[in-house]
Amino acid sequence: MPELRAELTAIRKAHLCQRRDALRRERGVRAKDEAVANRILEPMLAGEPWLRKLDELIAVCDDAIAQRSGLTSSSD
Repeated sequence: MPELRAELTAIRKAHLCQRRDALRRERGVRAKDEAVANRILEPMLAGEPWLRKLDELIAVCDDAIAQRSGLTSSSD
């Protein structure tokens, strides 16, 4: 379970960086101070569907880890 959580966290971080860079270009955010840029971009990123889904999946992993249980999955 910790491995899945780590993979999801890495995917989330990569997607966040990609979206943050794209939004900076698209919206013309030119703040040099990263804290200022983050305050500008955070509301835009809050509505990002992939980030919300990844947060939900990470929360499922956290619940399973806290309960010392596992998860199973199947796919076609």
